[in-house]
Amino acid sequence: MNLKFVDILNLISMFQLFLFVIFLLNKKVNKNRLSNLLLVAFFISQFLSISNHFILSQRNFFIEITPHMFFLGTPFPWLWAPLVYLYVKSLLYSDFSLRKKDIIHFIPFILFLLYDIFQFHIQSGEQKAYLIANNRFLTFNLGLIINLMITLQISVYVVFVFKMHYKYKKSLKNRQSSID
Repeated sequence: MNLKFVDILNLISMFQLFLFVIFLLNKKVNKNRLSNLLLVAFFISQFLSISNHFILSQRNFFIEITPHMFFLGTPFPWLWAPLVYLYVKSLLYSDFSLRKKDIIHFIPFILFLLYDIFQFHIQSGEQKAYLIANNRFLTFNLGLIINLMITLQISVYVVFVFKMHYKYKKSLKNRQSSID
């Protein structure tokens, strides 16, 4: 295994994310259970995405061990923005709970997960090794389009979060008056 500086940073990040998850799952810290679970889900999605990059950067090493580990973390960047949005919402509103209609936030993740499963993960080990060696699963153009779509999704959710925070601050001012 030939580790580059970026690989070492990825390993450090994965270790820190693992520690954060353990800390947040600790029962003594778990005051706001739903908020913590949303944050844990976000950290796990980050961990899987980073591990995906690490595995791809160490392609020759992992392809010999098992080609089945490749692209496990590919769909998880689609979870980042919805999970942060729901996490912030759970912090701002004490009566927040996940409802059935919140599944709409996870549709892009589910669609890409299905694509990932049917295009890569149901293949045999030999077929996976061929797809990896010849860059057939995610071509440069497809990867670029997916990254642009994820960036667009994150941008839209950032606007949603700021809008929600602005509405919350405005409603808070209406409910509370100053001493002056």
